[in-house]
Amino acid sequence: MGKKKNVILFLFFISVFFFFFLPPLDTDLGWLLRYGEHFWKTGEILKTNTFTVLNPNYHWPNSYFLYEALIYPIYHTLGFWGLSLLSSIVYISIFYLLYLLTKRNLAVVFLSFPIVVYISWVVFFFGLRAQVFSLLYFLILLLLLTFNNVGKASTPTGLLSVARNDYLIPLLFILWTNTHGAFVYGLAVVGIWGILNQKIVKLRVGLLLLLSFFATLVSPYGLSIYSEEIRHMVVPLKTLIAEWTTPSLFIAGVVIIITIFSIFKILLIYKERKLTREHLFYFILLLLFALLSLSAERNLPYFAFISVIYLGHVFSGDNRFFSSLNKIFFPFLILLLFVSVNYGLLNTVRINSSWNNYCNAYYPYPYRAVKFLQKEKKGNVFNAYEWGGFLEWQLPNFIYFVDGRMPAWPTPEGKSPYTIYLEVMQTKTGWNETLSRYKIDYVFIRPGTFLDLELSKGNSKWKEIYRDQISVIYQESNI
Repeated sequence: MGKKKNVILFLFFISVFFFFFLPPLDTDLGWLLRYGEHFWKTGEILKTNTFTVLNPNYHWPNSYFLYEALIYPIYHTLGFWGLSLLSSIVYISIFYLLYLLTKRNLAVVFLSFPIVVYISWVVFFFGLRAQVFSLLYFLILLLLLTFNNVGKASTPTGLLSVARNDYLIPLLFILWTNTHGAFVYGLAVVGIWGILNQKIVKLRVGLLLLLSFFATLVSPYGLSIYSEEIRHMVVPLKTLIAEWTTPSLFIAGVVIIITIFSIFKILLIYKERKLTREHLFYFILLLLFALLSLSAERNLPYFAFISVIYLGHVFSGDNRFFSSLNKIFFPFLILLLFVSVNYGLLNTVRINSSWNNYCNAYYPYPYRAVKFLQKEKKGNVFNAYEWGGFLEWQLPNFIYFVDGRMPAWPTPEGKSPYTIYLEVMQTKTGWNETLSRYKIDYVFIRPGTFLDLELSKGNSKWKEIYRDQISVIYQESNI
């Protein structure tokens, strides 16, 4: 099956390339590009908050530094096309790693692809994101930890002889820590690996854990990077931010069913005396990420990929079943290629080719209102939260109220910045005082909101200066 397998793999990864040639729809893209621009133009890392009136000069431990430094020159040179191309490259790498980690089990990877994409779409939909790099690093870590068993059948001792790869793991953590905050998941993975292997290579396990932790301190922010992680655990983000909410009942049901099936499968393997540390390692990870996924849907991709890897290992010896699936590979690939070209490639060409199409592709951006406000030189703007990054990118001379960096930041009020924002948007008691306290000159929000309805009553302090179907702008009367 050598040549046939190579053709199948080629068609699959071409399909992955087109499918994930996605427009960059991340609403945080704007402030990420601003940070990257600052780095490349000044040679310095922007460590203090200069974008918002909330927490001015706040020292934010920014774990996105390398991601920002990467995407700015790509966007500056190739525009949205460059970011879409990078998205395809990263996703091809992710699915190739999945192929390796399932012991090169084509059937498992192919059959699981629609399920993985469906479960993970809440993250994948936005195209290129720092979180996608985090998933890439996560799979690289698994590959390094299980290097000697990739592509081989499980053995009774199974898991890990990684002396040749030990030095690569701390280097990976340096990259990860400076790209996305989910590096803490990697530390948990190394910790679980260490517990399962401490009796065999106790000294090396302890040293690897220690080096991995210290590697996370190799960042412009040192130990303070953990303060941001702690704040994300303490602040109830699931009540504030969409991707931190629990998944839908259907997706949660899928996670629970896969988990229950995995429990029964590992009990059967144990009963047959075929259980390896490798099986146990992936099973523990599956349970961990099942819990994390049920608590926040942003964790669903980790669960999806771990589930596929686990199934690839526990079914690695069932050759008769998977051999019977060979005849469906080509029809599946033709269908996948068709969907990938029509959804991924053609849809992205439509969006990336037009600024208007891009601004209306997901959460409509107020691109016409931006042109209107460009005639104003500066001012403090109370903005719609979802527009924070976009406005900081398109109108950099203004100072804004809130953006996607800030939900877990501390404030003098003792509340999340997002909570303060919602209180104003919902015109709760004290909303006007909040606008006055932060010396807001403009209110730039969606029409039809509670705040718009209140201001449109003829509040003498605010006058409407712009309105369209997407946005409305009010100006403080004394300006």
